[in-house]
Amino acid sequence: MQDLLGWNLIVSLPAILLVAWPAARRLAGVGGHGRAGLVGWLAALALSLAIAEGDPRAPGFGRNLWVFAIVFTMSAAVWIELLAKPGALARAQTSLVSLPRPIRAVRRSGQRVGRYAQITRIAVKHN
Repeated sequence: MQDLLGWNLIVSLPAILLVAWPAARRLAGVGGHGRAGLVGWLAALALSLAIAEGDPRAPGFGRNLWVFAIVFTMSAAVWIELLAKPGALARAQTSLVSLPRPIRAVRRSGQRVGRYAQITRIAVKHN
């Protein structure tokens, strides 16, 4: 297990998660940074280990891990966005920039109560 968890693997995951943030932000929008980074890194690790025949000390393993991790991270970010429910990104973006409007909320609440009072008066009058 110690051979599998070399320094290049331990350093590469946080670095790829740092790469995933701007990549996912650029390609997919708001969400999915951590998931895209983790999925991309795991896929790159599996492919790099398959190429190196299970030896993380093989020549070119670190390079393969980094290159594939960046490509798979960007791909995972796009797929996560494509598989998201329609409108999820738009709802997330609007909720980030909306400001609370307490006066408008109180006015709408008052209008709602006034309408209920009006309906109640009409119902009492006609019963």
